[in-house]
Amino acid sequence: MIVSAGDKIIAFFAVVNFIGIFFYIGVSYYFCLTKMNLMLSYLKNCPSVTLRRPSLALGLSGKFYVFIAITAVLTVPRRMIRIGGASAEDIANFPTDLRRKIIWLHWSGMTMLLILCVLALIVEFELI
Repeated sequence: MIVSAGDKIIAFFAVVNFIGIFFYIGVSYYFCLTKMNLMLSYLKNCPSVTLRRPSLALGLSGKFYVFIAITAVLTVPRRMIRIGGASAEDIANFPTDLRRKIIWLHWSGMTMLLILCVLALIVEFELI
């Protein structure tokens, strides 16, 4: 079987992307395990977060579920405030450094997901 240069490039990007996705999951779980109480203390008045608080009793998956809500509140704050899912005061008081890290983590995860979809389309339609 002969492997072309295009196939090697696709394989390289796929492997790097999968490593990035596992890194994303690991960092997300790190935030869930170490920073959850801090994040919840700053978002006491956000309905989208407080409604998911009972999920914390479900263990790591419940913490991840709450972390996703926190990420949504911090990533698109105007929309969440407009639909009534967040408090502007809580978002303004949230630590800037942690907020930047969470937003960066969210967009890097979305970028990796987009890259994975593009690679799948390239392979499916045999563009290379």
